[in-house]
Amino acid sequence: MLLAKIVGTVVATRKDPRLVSNKLMVVRPVDPRGKADGGYLVAVDTVDAGVGETVLIVSGSSARMAAGMKDCPIDAAIVGTVVATRKDPRLVSSKLLVVRPIDPRGKADGNYLVAIDTVDAGVGETVLIVSGSSARMAAGLKDCPVDAALIGIIDTIDINE
Repeated sequence: MLLAKIVGTVVATRKDPRLVSNKLMVVRPVDPRGKADGGYLVAVDTVDAGVGETVLIVSGSSARMAAGMKDCPIDAAIVGTVVATRKDPRLVSSKLLVVRPIDPRGKADGNYLVAIDTVDAGVGETVLIVSGSSARMAAGLKDCPVDAALIGIIDTIDINE
């Protein structure tokens, strides 16, 4: 568990159906004195907290259990497309995009990833992605060899810090 401050909200009108009716918040880990201690994260609010509040956050399988869902979103920007004429048969007809994690202000914050698109996103859009085993739980990807999946398109991110 990490101590974090809620610094903003995320609005995504196109997203994985399992995220509908879930409030998405921008959080930033803090030390016990309240000083920022890490990068921004997008988290599902399971306790009806508000901007400015300090909360405990969990990640990975603990977050999935706490939220009662199979996905833990992070935000990223689509920076390109991938064409693969030869690929695993389970990926045929799937659109692959190059994404790069960003902070809530849009600044690059990590390495490039290739992700499968489940929401018909396009280059330049800001999206929610899941990675690891959560990616295989995204719509229509059960038993597919994927490591990252786009599960929502972000309309707005509001930061209050």
